[in-house]
Amino acid sequence: MADVFLRLAPSPPPQAATDPRPAQLRGAGRTRVIEGSNRRSGRTSNHRQPPLIHVAGQCFRLNQQGASPISRAPRRLAYTERMPCQRSLRAKADLRILIVCLFLLGLPLSTSQAEEWQSHYDLYLTAIKQDDLAAAVIHARRASIASNRERGPRDKQSGVLAYNLGVVNLELRRYGDAAQALQEALLTYETLYGPDHIQITKPLTQLATARKGLRQWTPSEKEYVRSLQILRSNPSKENDLKAGLILVQLTQVAEAIGDPKRIRSYGLRALSELRKSGHQDSIAVANLHVAVAGAEIQLGQGSEARKHMERAMTLYEDQLAPDDPQMIGIYEFAATLYEQTGRASTARKYRRRVEKARQKE
Repeated sequence: MADVFLRLAPSPPPQAATDPRPAQLRGAGRTRVIEGSNRRSGRTSNHRQPPLIHVAGQCFRLNQQGASPISRAPRRLAYTERMPCQRSLRAKADLRILIVCLFLLGLPLSTSQAEEWQSHYDLYLTAIKQDDLAAAVIHARRASIASNRERGPRDKQSGVLAYNLGVVNLELRRYGDAAQALQEALLTYETLYGPDHIQITKPLTQLATARKGLRQWTPSEKEYVRSLQILRSNPSKENDLKAGLILVQLTQVAEAIGDPKRIRSYGLRALSELRKSGHQDSIAVANLHVAVAGAEIQLGQGSEARKHMERAMTLYEDQLAPDDPQMIGIYEFAATLYEQTGRASTARKYRRRVEKARQKE
């Protein structure tokens, strides 16, 4: 009966305070010994072991025939916590999925998409080398859009691509599209380099040219003047030439506005800058002399007008052939100027040249 009683009596809790065994043995009720293949894999089991009974100072488990005493258990034991509930596992899995999705939203979807702007840029360069501006503007626009999407609109590469797009549109005389792209390029350059850096003169000058093509004279003049001021603060021979070319554009803007004082001011400054840079003998310089001569007539300075006209005629005759179609308009302007300044004989000379050139056409 004592033997039966001992088998059916409930065993004390594995971690009861009266259990005389060490703490390592008291925890054996919720562990599994790692042995054989399980020892190599390192996995553990979390199922609850059968309760212990005490007989003659030794511990046995119910329903296990011939179980060895706990005191003879292998030396390596693995302790694991209780398995969490399924709801907690599902919540953690959902949280991990959410974190991964949020992380992927900030990354390119694939390597090919990340390099999309580069492929369009290569096609743009190929079209430029082949002098195919129609294809170049398409690939320049696609490269700019892809770079804005992948790198952001204020990235350095995005600014360069926007500038390329604006310049190609400017070559095609699409002044509205050019102004829009160059405005974005200018904002990017200002963000990267600052409002007074020499680098911003490139998009700023091209934007002024686009405004000029749109006949927006006042914004165009302001942007040219700002670019000129930046070049003045960074003196060099190259910048002197750029300043002279900008002053040429300002002279043309002043002619469109119809202000003779501005024409004379910008024209004389342009002639000075081009002379310093060694470009005083060109068609552009001759055109400047003609513009200044016309302004001097309006301001009542006949002698100054004749001086500039004589210099212009010398340059035209050196650069153009006598039967060149452009010479007809130049001869007509010279004849009119000399008539207005009291040089009738010189005016008749240029009238005869006009008639002779028209007979050859």
